[in-house]
Amino acid sequence: MLAAGDQRLSLEERYGDHDGYVRAVEDGAQALMRDRLLLREDAEAAIEAARASTVLRAP
Repeated sequence: MLAAGDQRLSLEERYGDHDGYVRAVEDGAQALMRDRLLLREDAEAAIEAARASTVLRAP
C-alpha cells in the first residue's frame, strides 16, 4: 500500500503490465549499451531476469 500523499506512479501506471515492464528494462539496457555503460552480457542477464520476474504478473 502506498503512503498517503505519495506522488510516485504505481507499477501498473508506469508499465501497464508485465510485458510493459520487460520492454522498459529492454529499452533501458539498450540505452546503457549504446552509451557503453553496460556490457551486452549484463544487458541480456537483466532482460532475462525481468522476463522471469513476477513483476505485474497475476498471482
